[in-house]
Amino acid sequence: MLSVSDQKKQTPVPSSARVAAEVVPKPKLAISSSSSQPQPSSKASSFTPFGYADSAAGYAVSGEGIREAIKAGDTRGVEKLLAQGVLAGYVDAQGMSLLHVAALFNAGDIALALLAAGADARLKNAQGESPLDVAPVALAHRMRAILASMEAAKTT
Repeated sequence: MLSVSDQKKQTPVPSSARVAAEVVPKPKLAISSSSSQPQPSSKASSFTPFGYADSAAGYAVSGEGIREAIKAGDTRGVEKLLAQGVLAGYVDAQGMSLLHVAALFNAGDIALALLAAGADARLKNAQGESPLDVAPVALAHRMRAILASMEAAKTT
């Protein structure tokens, strides 16, 4: 009579599992002769971290292009598109202004650039909310301060 451990040793491995184990190649790391550390791949990565996209690369010169730049956190891209004549007061098909989008994405520098370019902070979206209503508290505070200083500059 076979013990449990003997039965495990004699359990046949299905041929398909044996073949799969033999066919699958194992990953290999490139090892430098001067170091035992793995070397990074020479292939360039296409990943761009939030806020570090190549400014205005591939953005349409339109309100929709600025929306994409805002969503990417690309302040320089937004500024470049504004300089190319895109209106800061653009409103998309859902009734969201660029300032609403910047506020929703908590893109403070972009929101301030849009305000400086003439975006209207009182404009309401389809839900009846202003950009100040949808902005996080800290950003709304910064935006109110900028608006107050802009109003003070107009009166003097």
